[in-house]
Amino acid sequence: MLWLESFYFCDQAKAEALLEANLARWPESPFFLYLGGYYLRKNGRVKRAITLFEKVHDNSAQVQAMAELHPAPAQHSHAP
Repeated sequence: MLWLESFYFCDQAKAEALLEANLARWPESPFFLYLGGYYLRKNGRVKRAITLFEKVHDNSAQVQAMAELHPAPAQHSHAP
């Protein structure tokens, strides 16, 4: 209901309470971590949003498996 309260009914207080309750109950849930990060970013709380997005990434076996299959390209220095 977090997304309904936040995006459709614009009850930010209720959305925030739902977010915190769900994160307390399921602190490792990729769903609530991602949704919470999106909600927080949308509401200008970027530092906490980044923390939740990083937690999704760090805890997600699927993300880790994809990173192993498709490693990030090496960074090239453009220093003279």
